[in-house]
Amino acid sequence: MDTFETANTATHPFYASAKRPRDLARDLGFSEAELLDRHDGPEVVRLRTEIPAIVEALPTLGEVLSLTRNEAAVHEIVGTFGAIHLNGLMGLVLNPPLDLRLILKHWVSVFAVDIPNETGARRSIQVFDAAGDAVIKVHLRPASDAAAFEAIRTRFADEAAEPFVVSPHPVEAPLEGGDLDAFRDEFGAMRDVHEFAPMLRRHGLDRRGSLDAMGKAHVRRLAPDAAAALLHAASAGGTPIMCFVGNRGCIQIFTGQVTTIKAMGP
Repeated sequence: MDTFETANTATHPFYASAKRPRDLARDLGFSEAELLDRHDGPEVVRLRTEIPAIVEALPTLGEVLSLTRNEAAVHEIVGTFGAIHLNGLMGLVLNPPLDLRLILKHWVSVFAVDIPNETGARRSIQVFDAAGDAVIKVHLRPASDAAAFEAIRTRFADEAAEPFVVSPHPVEAPLEGGDLDAFRDEFGAMRDVHEFAPMLRRHGLDRRGSLDAMGKAHVRRLAPDAAAALLHAASAGGTPIMCFVGNRGCIQIFTGQVTTIKAMGP
């Protein structure tokens, strides 16, 4: 198996270039989880998939940066884990400003990453799904408890872990809606946003397909720059918003006012 061995910070595969680890892994033909799994050195430790216990240990880290992403967005919030509610394969973190929905069946591999740099170290707990895509990354900050990180790394270290093997996401066939007139009538009578997901299941629709089914009475296609315009308008007017960024294993929610709006990244 290929490995990546580190002699010093300057040659570390994760930070030797300006590229994000996700982009570097893609350039090398790996998933990000595979890139970590192939690292040969103490900087990366594979953890046992004792997911509820790991989640419940996260509050000991103190203030952290929680990062959730998908192909369209990267979402970062600084806060402290707490008010954790786990129920089987689902979980909630409701400790403002952290507001997370956890789909734990997709938490397939977990790593503790401790990369030395000029200012000390970059420490994080990183979780990936079966395809090796990041679910959530919990980055330590200057005020975080480094000893608690080391305790998590030691407690959950998986000395017998098998090499990580990617399982590509299954290709899902598009759902076929049933009685679309009934769906539109039910949608028009909806009084609570939480009624929407069960409604979709009853009518055999996904969220994207439901937009086509609703028709012009409820849905209009917007220009691609509408999202940026909305953010600028919310900032200028001091209007509170909610922003959801999610993937298969985690949905991270921001609630409040946005201020500085600027384009970053590609």
